[in-house]
Amino acid sequence: MLHVATRADPPTRYVTVDTSPRVAPFFRRCGFEETAVWPEGYRSGMTMHELRFDLAATTPAALSAQRDAALAAAVAAITGR
Repeated sequence: MLHVATRADPPTRYVTVDTSPRVAPFFRRCGFEETAVWPEGYRSGMTMHELRFDLAATTPAALSAQRDAALAAAVAAITGR
């Protein structure tokens, strides 16, 4: 998202994703808001969740800090430190 926030031409306000119910909570934890839920949106029996992240509500510095914190947490979880 940092790349989109700093280099999109023309500038982009929203990053949008569509995903499954299993993965949608990950994006919500990352600050995405759910905009729609489509029962059978992918295929019969498979719900689709649409989510978006508002780049106007943050700064490149905040996105960098979130990225760095997530990387540090992942490294700590893997190495046990």
